[in-house]
Amino acid sequence: MKKYLEFIGILFLTIISFYYVDKVVKLSTKKDPLMIEIEKQKEVLNKNCTEGYITKEGVVLSKDGREVNTLESYFNMDNKTYDETKVVYNEIKCKINTKTIKDNYIISSSKEDKAVYLFLIIDDIEYLKETIDKIDNNLTLLVNGKTLKENIEYLKDLSTKGYTLGYIYEDTEDFKIYDKYIKKINEDRICVTIKEESCPKDYIKIKINNYYMNDIYTSTIKSLENGSFYLYRNNKKTVEKLPLLIKYIKAKNLDIKDISVLLK
Repeated sequence: MKKYLEFIGILFLTIISFYYVDKVVKLSTKKDPLMIEIEKQKEVLNKNCTEGYITKEGVVLSKDGREVNTLESYFNMDNKTYDETKVVYNEIKCKINTKTIKDNYIISSSKEDKAVYLFLIIDDIEYLKETIDKIDNNLTLLVNGKTLKENIEYLKDLSTKGYTLGYIYEDTEDFKIYDKYIKKINEDRICVTIKEESCPKDYIKIKINNYYMNDIYTSTIKSLENGSFYLYRNNKKTVEKLPLLIKYIKAKNLDIKDISVLLK
């Protein structure tokens, strides 16, 4: 019993000492020029959550906010000079996110998102190889079950290189093939449909209205908007126009992001 009480006493003193050390550190750093600068800059760097919303057609996702963690930022700047790249943030989660909208179709990222998301339907692997030689891996690749099964090793290799694979819905039997073979590659469960609602349960469901088969350059430019999704078929014209389109989008100060970034 005596040893137990001694242990409780030591534990209590340890907790108290940590508490006072923390208080002393916080008080001392408040007068430090670096901490003063961090406090000043956080008013600019803090960002509120931009809440998404649900429409009849689907969900427009939120854009999470962030708040500067002043003390962690202070200790992260080793040379005691202000460096914005070393600022540490606490994430502010919005109510509408991929975990709270299960079984709803996602139709767009937040309009505050300075990015667009490009999806490519793969019908011909040779065209895909040509495309990949000209671009980076910020596109989301969509295949049906038949294409996945016939090109499993090549698509597995692309997955290990960072490409996200999703399913472009065709029919129930084809989906069964896809569901079987995608498990040999990764755990991504992404289904894309064009306007109509047809994706199976237990998949992240995405609906895309901006679907262009031929003149992807002009069509995309006309509808270009923050946070939007764009869907193309990987044909000869796409191979020719996609690099030019990507260059145009980036010139408009918009990032091109893989859908996996949005779904984290």
